[in-house]
Amino acid sequence: MRWSELCAFTPVMRSHEGNRPDENLQLDGDPAVLAHFVAMTRVHAALAPYVATLVDEAAETGLPLQRPLFLDWEGDPATWGIETQFGYGRDLVVAPVIEAGMSRWSAYLPAGETWVHLWSGERHEGGRTVEVEAPIGQPPVFWRQGSPHAALFERIAQEAPRP
Repeated sequence: MRWSELCAFTPVMRSHEGNRPDENLQLDGDPAVLAHFVAMTRVHAALAPYVATLVDEAAETGLPLQRPLFLDWEGDPATWGIETQFGYGRDLVVAPVIEAGMSRWSAYLPAGETWVHLWSGERHEGGRTVEVEAPIGQPPVFWRQGSPHAALFERIAQEAPRP
């Protein structure tokens, strides 16, 4: 389920159930897993307008859609060594839960910005690490206040099923 959450905030959302069916979890083998995958695919699809702008940016500048935080916040030395979270364009910070059994998770938010927790709407000043609730279905994702895509991000949070 955490893999599906991560993939919802990447350019290509897919599972690997077909390449080794005897070893990999089959999405349709568990109703809860399948329902979660459906919910995350809806988030992924809802992000399509944002992703389209990232694709245009990539074509013009060569910047990847999914990228290390230091690429956009090189002036914030705290971003330089972060390997467990990423920017999805400049307007989203994604900090996937990568440890089993966790329901809270920490994320560093780049300095010089105010960040909005996607699911709760809570605002956080950048330049520090914050800890947020991270139940299954609500991975730690933050959007940059002032983003031209704010309405899209707010709509995604409103329409998402609650755990």
